[in-house]
Amino acid sequence: MPSGPWLTLLLLLAACRDSPAADGWPRFDAAGGVDPLVLARVRAAEAACERDEPGSLLELAKVHDANGLDNLALEVYTRCLARPDSGASAAELHFHRGRVLEELGRAEEALAAYGASLAEADDYAPVRWRRGGLLLEAGRVDEARADYERALALEPDSVPACLGLARTLLALDRPAEARTLLEAVLARRPNQRFVHGLLARVHLALGDEERAEEEQRLEALARNSPPADRLTADVRKRATGVLASVQRANDLLEQDQPREALEALREVQEHAPDELAVLQALGQALIAAGEPRRALEVLLPGRQAYPGDDKLALFAGLAHEALGAPAAAVAELERARNIDPAFAPTWLALGRVQLVLGRVEASEQALARAVALGEESAGTLLLLGEVQTRRADWAGAVRTLERACTLYPATGAHWTQLAEAHARAGDPAAAEAALTEAVRRGVPARRVEAVRKLLGNAEAPR
Repeated sequence: MPSGPWLTLLLLLAACRDSPAADGWPRFDAAGGVDPLVLARVRAAEAACERDEPGSLLELAKVHDANGLDNLALEVYTRCLARPDSGASAAELHFHRGRVLEELGRAEEALAAYGASLAEADDYAPVRWRRGGLLLEAGRVDEARADYERALALEPDSVPACLGLARTLLALDRPAEARTLLEAVLARRPNQRFVHGLLARVHLALGDEERAEEEQRLEALARNSPPADRLTADVRKRATGVLASVQRANDLLEQDQPREALEALREVQEHAPDELAVLQALGQALIAAGEPRRALEVLLPGRQAYPGDDKLALFAGLAHEALGAPAAAVAELERARNIDPAFAPTWLALGRVQLVLGRVEASEQALARAVALGEESAGTLLLLGEVQTRRADWAGAVRTLERACTLYPATGAHWTQLAEAHARAGDPAAAEAALTEAVRRGVPARRVEAVRKLLGNAEAPR
């Protein structure tokens, strides 16, 4: 009778056998609608297994894993444990099994898999913080805290481990410590969406509703999130098909890599050129790559095929804007706005283009609507303040620019423009205070003097 690790392995194999495996690994049943790119990737990995190529079984597991075929991935990872030549350590394989079991909602089995990984080696922080998350959800707070602390000992800058430890501190009714921990994370890595979201909960626990609301706003604006851990990122490289390619392209666009985004879309464009997600991503990437005419060649036929989609109309408007055709841009942007009047980027683009056309009042209305919908980037607030200044709406300009200075206090241009708005509104004391802040931030003396002349004081700042 087998015992120890071999008995565990036999039980695992028996438990996860969901599909035929005549020669030691399961086949993917392609019945029903399957993305042809995913199917081709899986069949290629299966063919490598048939040839018994080195590492082919592990590659098949990772292909299944990356493309959402979780039950198959689990079975093949488990079979890899019986292969000393699989190409991965037992600790790594148990870690992958734990991730997949989490995806399948099998928390207790995932905990056991992470425990098996730690029994092999305790040198990979993500095993600890992933297990910590499951323990915390199970109410085992002290055990979860120990895992998060061990993860941070292994990887001191781990954002997921810091988030997990802060959650345990909240569960232990220690919100002030959680706040200190999360603020330190933001000092090292700003603009982290999940950190701002958890800070909102922390401030609510501390009774500070105003700060909580501000953190919720920052959460909505933040674009950064922790990257995948090394082993998980390696698996995700094998993600295939329309949705995976579009997501990869969108990630590259966020990193300001439009050419790489176009390359990521090349294969899927050949196989599914009329898919809505492909048209959207391709149009956006072409605009970002400085090819608005090519973008329109994609977007205009796409808009006719999908008349109810606001993103195709928005991107068409942006392409016309890039070509210096503001009237055509307004037509497309108004179409996008009418389809979805709650999408802030459409209002922002409309405000910019209306300003080019000299429609200052319409521009202000569109920009103000964008801000009301949560678009409070530094550039947007500065532009709205400029438009309000141009319209002599001093009170509106003061409100907008005070908001900009609150959110982005290090930007000298905001303080200078706020000083000008105060000066024109007849509030010299507030203007002087704003100018002092502008000077502290290195605003050129010439710009400061221009505002001082509005105050009837041309003396250089001392």
